[in-house]
Amino acid sequence: GRKSSILGNDNAYGGPDRYVNGVYLQSKYRKRGGECIGDAFDKNGYKYMVDGKPMPIEVPADQEIYASALKSMERRITNGEVPGVSDPAEAKNLVRRGHVTYKQAMNIAKAGTIESITYDAVNGAIVATSIFGISAMVTFAIAIWSGENWKEAVKMSVESGLKVAGTAFVSSVISAQLVRVVNHSVAGTTIEKGANIIFKQ
Repeated sequence: GRKSSILGNDNAYGGPDRYVNGVYLQSKYRKRGGECIGDAFDKNGYKYMVDGKPMPIEVPADQEIYASALKSMERRITNGEVPGVSDPAEAKNLVRRGHVTYKQAMNIAKAGTIESITYDAVNGAIVATSIFGISAMVTFAIAIWSGENWKEAVKMSVESGLKVAGTAFVSSVISAQLVRVVNHSVAGTTIEKGANIIFKQ
């Protein structure tokens, strides 16, 4: 329900990962909160600045990681490491709690896990919904222009929409899972093993 766009695909140094409801965000998913915040700094200080203001950092939803990240940011603000921010209480505005835990995020990135298949299914459903509407409208229009009555045209358009959307949904989920298989094969997991995991699930 939020207006969001991904910006981090260009891997620009110090650039945002996402733009959500008018706010630039950087995501740091590590096992410890201090590591999440530490990744936002280099030898020159806080890396993620937009229009002279520090960008919020999103961390995993785990209570322990989030609390640790807040303390780490408070300490860095107190030490004067965050440009333009002097009040440690501002850490609450600079550290955002994510919607998934560290473990869930790791599972989303792996092929064949329930989390990654669920994530891909949601994205596939979004793609399929758009395709369903377009296919159904085009089929309905062609049927009417060809002289079919409106009831038959509706039936044909729904069938066509479901066929095309279903194919798009399945293709979307499988291709997203295969991308994960390939990515993990580069990291040492064989493609065959990863594909077997997907098909088992």
